[in-house]
Amino acid sequence: MTLRNSRKRYMSRILLVEDNELNRDMLSRRLERKGYEVLLAIDGEEGIEKARSHRPDLILLDMRLPHISGWDVARFLKQSSDTREILIVALTISFAPVAHGDPGGQMYGNPQAAARYWRYQIGDDCGLMAVADVVGQVTGREPMQIGIELRGVFTKSEAHRGSVYKFDGTSPEDMVMLLQKYGVQSQLTTGNNMQTLEQDLASGHKVIAAVNAETIWNYAASQGQRTQADHAVVVTGVDTRDGVPFFRKSE
Repeated sequence: MTLRNSRKRYMSRILLVEDNELNRDMLSRRLERKGYEVLLAIDGEEGIEKARSHRPDLILLDMRLPHISGWDVARFLKQSSDTREILIVALTISFAPVAHGDPGGQMYGNPQAAARYWRYQIGDDCGLMAVADVVGQVTGREPMQIGIELRGVFTKSEAHRGSVYKFDGTSPEDMVMLLQKYGVQSQLTTGNNMQTLEQDLASGHKVIAAVNAETIWNYAASQGQRTQADHAVVVTGVDTRDGVPFFRKSE
């Protein structure tokens, strides 16, 4: 199995709810360059209004909004019959203190502490960029994209003939090997569920998860397959009260 870079061609309309003008401008321009239609909202009230009126394919939601918090926006949308099926991805683009859930909830992991290691991907390998992200979280020294790609080119694969770097992605076995070359010990596990993920995050482990891109990006049923993991994301937190996972991909 390789974890490839899956292009999200079938998710055309994205609602970005972000009060910070710099973040809003940066993300919207990058998404538009990728060919997406981007709707903008500067606060939770406008975000709810546009989610209900425009029915986007995906909502990128800042959790630290003024007035109505991102937590409350997500809860409202997931409780409403006309918006509960919309995929919501929590944004943590900041250098803020430790993230917390709502009172009475529980946050596993620390998404905002990890946010500084998010990097926009200019290539096609989600696996290599996930490795770079985790190396940054563990050591404080994140490899540059060109650096980790060159290491992938000149390192012999442990999973197939040739080098680690392939046009269609990086194998999980090679990701473990690359992490070790950066001084990060890791373990490849299978059969995981949300409980084991929460336990790993609670114990301070960093997590790269293999997921099905067609499912998380809500492709049309006729597009692609939904039975095998084919994409790598870095999971930085899980809020169990609101059912909000925090994961990052670099594209």
